[in-house]
Amino acid sequence: MRLAILLLAAGLSRRFGAANKLLTLYQDRPLIDHSADLARSIPAEARFAAVSDASVSDRLAGFDCVTVPDPELGMGASMAAASTVALQTGCDRFLVLLADMPNVTAEHTNALLALSADYPLVASASEDGVRMPPACFDRQTLEAVGAGAGDAGARTLIKALPESALVSATNALLHDIDTVDDLQASPAR
Repeated sequence: MRLAILLLAAGLSRRFGAANKLLTLYQDRPLIDHSADLARSIPAEARFAAVSDASVSDRLAGFDCVTVPDPELGMGASMAAASTVALQTGCDRFLVLLADMPNVTAEHTNALLALSADYPLVASASEDGVRMPPACFDRQTLEAVGAGAGDAGARTLIKALPESALVSATNALLHDIDTVDDLQASPAR
């Protein structure tokens, strides 16, 4: 397997307030550092980050940063921008991580990668059954998502996955931070 990692970090953080949430401290480090360090710890051929803020890019040493020209369009625009560049590599698996999910562990991503040998798409499922990233796509599936509706296309595919293509995790591990309250309520890793 030749792996590329796509870190989606271009959101506008509208629900968070005026501050860029990815630069806000979480456990004494900027939020972006948690997912970026996880991505760096995973052996991969390439690492890409979809970004919209140069201050975030500055924290992403070791990533090829792709500026999302229209971040106001949401995660789909980030997914499309990152997948367009990532598909130019010779990689055949693509692990998608969200920059605002600081509690995801290497053990969880390793389980996704192992399961991806059996399915074209695998994703995470929380304790209460919510299906979400992190997710791992094969090349053909990522091409279809990138050419289509991006986030909406990926969301539809993830919702349709059989249970056997999901890696279960605690709500704490899959906690994403969208608001200041989420940041304060986020359980430690």
